Amino acid sequence: MYYAGIDISKRSFTVSILDDTGEMVESPSTFPVNQKGLAKLLTILTGISEDKKKIQVGMEATGSLWENIYSFLEEKGYTLALINPHQSKKFHEFARCKAKTDKVDSVVIAGLLRSGETIGSYVPEDDVQVLRELVRLRYSLQKTKKSYQRRALSLLEVVFPEYTQLVKNPFGEVSCMILTKYPTAYHMREAKVSNLVKISRRIQGNNYSGELAYRLIEAAKQSIYSGKAYRVRGENLRILLEEIRGLKEKIKRIDKRIDDILSSKEPASPERRLLEIPGVGPKTVAAFRGEVGDVTRFSRATELIGFIGWHPKIYESGEKKSQHPKMSKKGSPTLRVALYMASVSCIKHNRELRSLYLRKISQGKEAKQALICVGKKLICIMYGMLKNGTSYDPQRVFIQA
Repeated sequence: MYYAGIDISKRSFTVSILDDTGEMVESPSTFPVNQKGLAKLLTILTGISEDKKKIQVGMEATGSLWENIYSFLEEKGYTLALINPHQSKKFHEFARCKAKTDKVDSVVIAGLLRSGETIGSYVPEDDVQVLRELVRLRYSLQKTKKSYQRRALSLLEVVFPEYTQLVKNPFGEVSCMILTKYPTAYHMREAKVSNLVKISRRIQGNNYSGELAYRLIEAAKQSIYSGKAYRVRGENLRILLEEIRGLKEKIKRIDKRIDDILSSKEPASPERRLLEIPGVGPKTVAAFRGEVGDVTRFSRATELIGFIGWHPKIYESGEKKSQHPKMSKKGSPTLRVALYMASVSCIKHNRELRSLYLRKISQGKEAKQALICVGKKLICIMYGMLKNGTSYDPQRVFIQA
């Protein structure tokens, strides 16, 4: 048996090959990540053995190029192992390798394969990867949107502090259009009631009244804003609002794409079954399927909960004990946010999980602690439905809860 370790950098990769005894049969060689480099890699592997079953290839799940090399070798029929960088780092320390270079790392990966202690990382199927890419991009855009909203709100509190007292949602569609036209109190005091009402009528179904427009103009005239740099600050607010509006449109496009993917599934598909749970929507299902993938790789639900990081981090040593354990940072933040929002929704729309929440509150738990219990139960429900291929059974959930 031969063990090929591949260390991948930004524009190149290094390969080393060991045999069963640990002897080096192919010294570390570096190739560019292109068609010629992959062809040379294939030539080396073929030269070692034409029997592909006798060669095991390993690489770390780091950077942005491993997926292409992995797919190339997978198509050629080689046995592959995707290694967690944390595991290879610990093996590097265990082997007492003083230097850390691409060549040394490739030898370490090959040695880890030879040890038989490799724990391969999960490589998702194409449909799971599609959902993963969508939900992660959506999460990133949401974070960026909230950052812009915080900056815009801070600026609005300076240039028109009375505005947020009259308008509950300053980032609503009508509000954004009005603030784009009249971004500061100095701009707003020159407006007319008919101007504001005319802007609001462009959006169907809004409840923007003439009375509210009048109150805004009067508030602008009596505003405490000093007027300093109002032109530049007004332009800055316009730019921030444009960015927020653009991000909202992109998020809507992603949401539609997710809805289209889930609606195209068969009624008996795992994704469609998860939507049967009251309080669980398409975005939660997409995040769960995209980040977890195949649940059968977890032997029980507690392993999945640990993978997600939906558990308190406990540290105890001797007499030192953590009095207030904090939630673990392990796992995907995208999935944790989706599960948190789903848990809040389930309290409102899911009778069984609402009963669980109220029971935990009556037992003395705080609201967030009870919400975590709801989230854990929701993970167990989704895990059981996917693993056993069953539909949502509220009576069974109520009994287990």
